Amino acid sequence: MVLGIPASEIKVRADELYEGAGTCVFDGGAAGKTISFTITVAKTVQDAADEMVTYRSHLETAAGTSQYKDKLPNGAYSEIEGLADDAVWTDINKTLNVRQGNVSLQISLPNDKMTQLKIAQKFISKL
Repeated sequence: MVLGIPASEIKVRADELYEGAGTCVFDGGAAGKTISFTITVAKTVQDAADEMVTYRSHLETAAGTSQYKDKLPNGAYSEIEGLADDAVWTDINKTLNVRQGNVSLQISLPNDKMTQLKIAQKFISKL
């Protein structure tokens, strides 16, 4: 069972975005029953860490735009401690971004923070 759906009923789609990055979608066919994430494998741990710094900067820029200004309860993002080498959650697009070594994971669906944390824990435990 994945999100309460029998595995046999889930449609899977995986696409390579570019070398070292791909997306994966597990579609359970109902609202709230889809898992969507992007995995990126950087050449080095430092490259992956630098990408997280850049991501935070982009979130801070977005948080200052009129669409989000003064509307984000936790600011541009919140740090998630103890999950991996580096992890942040954002209310801007309701995503969790996690880095373990040179592997980064961005979970966009479901957009529930607690469910995303559980998915990330399972993913990180396999690395």
